[in-house]
Amino acid sequence: MTRMTRLDVVGRDLEVSVLRGALAEVVRGRGRAVLVEGEPGIGKSAVLDAALADPPSGLELVRGTCDEWGRRYALTAVIGALAAASDAVLEDAAKPPSAYSLRAGLLPRTAAGEAVMAAVDSLLVIVEKLCALRPVVFVLEDLHWADEATLMFWRELCARAERLPLLLIGTRRPLPLRPLLDKLCEELPGLDGLVVSLDRLSAAAVTEMATRLRGTAPEPRLTALLETASGNPLYVSELLDSLARLGVQEPPDLSASLSDMIGDRLDFLAPGSRDVLRSAAVLGNEFPDFSVRELAVVLDRPAGELKVLLDEAVAAGLLEAADDVLRFRHELIRRQLHDAIPAGLRMALHRYSAKILIGLDARPERIARHLLAGQSEAESWEADWLVEHAGAIYASDPEIAAELLHQVVRGLDPVDPRFDVLKRRWADYCFLLGRYQQASQVARGILTHTEDAERVGHAVWILALCLMSLFRFEEALDLLAQTARRPGISVFWRARHDAVHAVGLQLLGRVDRARLLAERALGAELTPEDPFTTSTALYARSAVRAERRDLAGAAADAERGLLAANRDPDLGDARMLLRGNRHAYRYALGEHAGVVEAMQQVLATAERTDSLWLARVRRQTAELLYELGHWDEVHDRLRPYHPLLWHAFGALVAAHRDETAEASRHLKSLESELDAASLPGTLATASMHLHALSARAIECERTGSPGDGAAALSVCLELGAEDRLPLRYLMMPTLVRLAGAAGDAAMARTAVDVAAWEAAQEPIPRKRAVADWCRGMLTADPAPVTRAASYFQQAGLRLDRGNALEDAAELYARAGDGERARLVLVDALAVYEELGATWDARRAASRLRAYDVRLGVRGSRTRAGAGGQGLTATEQRVAELVAEGYSNPDIAARMFLSRRTVETHVSSILAKLQVSSRREVRDRLG
Repeated sequence: MTRMTRLDVVGRDLEVSVLRGALAEVVRGRGRAVLVEGEPGIGKSAVLDAALADPPSGLELVRGTCDEWGRRYALTAVIGALAAASDAVLEDAAKPPSAYSLRAGLLPRTAAGEAVMAAVDSLLVIVEKLCALRPVVFVLEDLHWADEATLMFWRELCARAERLPLLLIGTRRPLPLRPLLDKLCEELPGLDGLVVSLDRLSAAAVTEMATRLRGTAPEPRLTALLETASGNPLYVSELLDSLARLGVQEPPDLSASLSDMIGDRLDFLAPGSRDVLRSAAVLGNEFPDFSVRELAVVLDRPAGELKVLLDEAVAAGLLEAADDVLRFRHELIRRQLHDAIPAGLRMALHRYSAKILIGLDARPERIARHLLAGQSEAESWEADWLVEHAGAIYASDPEIAAELLHQVVRGLDPVDPRFDVLKRRWADYCFLLGRYQQASQVARGILTHTEDAERVGHAVWILALCLMSLFRFEEALDLLAQTARRPGISVFWRARHDAVHAVGLQLLGRVDRARLLAERALGAELTPEDPFTTSTALYARSAVRAERRDLAGAAADAERGLLAANRDPDLGDARMLLRGNRHAYRYALGEHAGVVEAMQQVLATAERTDSLWLARVRRQTAELLYELGHWDEVHDRLRPYHPLLWHAFGALVAAHRDETAEASRHLKSLESELDAASLPGTLATASMHLHALSARAIECERTGSPGDGAAALSVCLELGAEDRLPLRYLMMPTLVRLAGAAGDAAMARTAVDVAAWEAAQEPIPRKRAVADWCRGMLTADPAPVTRAASYFQQAGLRLDRGNALEDAAELYARAGDGERARLVLVDALAVYEELGATWDARRAASRLRAYDVRLGVRGSRTRAGAGGQGLTATEQRVAELVAEGYSNPDIAARMFLSRRTVETHVSSILAKLQVSSRREVRDRLG
């Protein structure tokens, strides 16, 4: 039978053309990411080979492959391979381009997340160095086998590809399911990437392939049989191979399935080979590689004798050799052999294989899979082995570790000392895997069947964490309070319980009690120090200190807690939360450089790891982005994930942008969401109430009722508000302005006093600036207001700066300095235009018009001749950049927006202007 080469693909002209087009574009400097996906055997590698067969000159090609083992490993080998590639290129940039081959992940996984991120960063630097010399094509096949670190690296590259002369090409199967890889596929179109899905070949393409392979066109009966291959090129090849070995041109039985045809191959083997291959099919369970030595021990036969039989299987195309191991050429072959063994015998063989592999020091996770496949109650040796190796199995395959622990624990007597050890680990692993319901059930089971203080301490700790993870805070706190009264609990577990208790109390706003328990946990005499207790207690105390106006102490606690969390690789959530708090506190203390980038990195880490506290980090990041004026980015980050925050900030932004209906819709939804909030009474919910109050006050001002707006904000002046609303000081300038407009001098003075008190309690730069601002408005002195505006400019607080400049402009006008008022107003309006704050611009112009200081409003408007509804301020600026010829990515970079937001604005502009192209936008605005 004629053999097709991998470059001789059939039915894939379009896919090959797409890849070759991407190659041509990267030569011109335009990079992108392309993911080729399809089932096993569908031709992904063949399409790649065809596309890369004759690449344009001047490209650097780096190509690698992940395998099934790659899921166990980190990026160390990839770093080495890319480093070697970059060194070779950097030694002589004039050398002709060359190809490099790398195998993804060949060294053990690093435990700490920071080490993985450092590895990713190193890889990114290497790739960018290569791209600085010449266009790079980076191919990584079989991403479905990649470890998490490799996928993180690949995702980062996809986000950067369009800014570099870098063409990324990856291949993947739909199975095994990899959530991170699935998410990357969803994100690719938004990153200007492509997903090329290889579907099954058409009937015509299958016929053409069969014709090329056989040299003649298939007869009708063979064509009917080829339909059972479901258009998979590999299966078509397997069918035709089987027929060739039978020595016939068409099959004698049209009802034969593909599995039957593969089974026909076994008839050509010598007697006894089939039984050997069945044992090999069991031994290769989900880890397809096996050695002759392993099989010889399992079968108790000489390795030399087996080698003869196995060589025959290799020659028959059933097996393939790779270094010192063998593997089945196709999983269908292994599966058919495996499933042909009677179920009882098959399970016994799996358990026996596990026992043999233990004696051969095989990888623990491989042994664990055999034990799971055995599906029977654990024997004594199995429990002993699992006690020793559960941690190693979890490090390589957490899901398998949890399932095997479940199976073994189920077969042990509760009085067995190993029962306690394994059940505790089972509870731990279920919690770490995010199976909070299951982990809580396991922990409750432990509490039901033991009075041992050590077991109780551990079970209560796990159960409390699970309950908090399920937002059942009061239940968790009741459990911890009851356990605190229980005698016999060790100092170690009491300290851990106190730390968890402190976090729960802090989240519910009971900060005094939270601080007491946090300090009690920190004061426990633990030798050695427990990183969990230290980092968790310091996190709780840092949050309490921040709420109690001690940001310097809060920042110090966050730093110290982060050092403790770094000592335990399992404390990823604690590290992430403490790192986020550290950046937030430093920013509040006046350290502004790089804070946005740092918080976005924290958020990216939380999203990659799907952290339990992802919602909190999103809120923290969103609040910072709103403060700094990145309003559209806040919208993009929150909408799918956090309805409360999305409506809170949506109401604020819509109000500032003079979008009445949108602001009203968000406010209504926010109030409904707050009523049904899953965290009633928490300080986070109080913060969102504050955002809602601010939006409501602006709405009142916009409708000509400043007194109602001041009344809405007056709750910030009530006794106890300093505890309930630690961010109330941010409302004071608005309250002074609204109270003044409503003629309520007493309320204005109270607001000034509150701002001064806040600055005295915690003299951080922003509070001092707010106090100056309020005092200047009350005393009609523009100087302190102008100083506050200067600080806000330095801190990047654009809306605060615009509002302070607006107030200063009115004070200058009131003092009779019209020219100075006009200059300051120009600066304020420039800030409002950047933000799209149309209402603020209208209000500023109106206030200054009363003093005969007139200046055109920069806000929502459509230029002369533009049809349709008027453009918002942001849309107006986007339209101007479109008219000037800027691309969406360029506009996004210039306006600090996401690409998706720019695309939305462009679509809205086309609709409002009633045009269909960017050229028509230019003509309409010209």
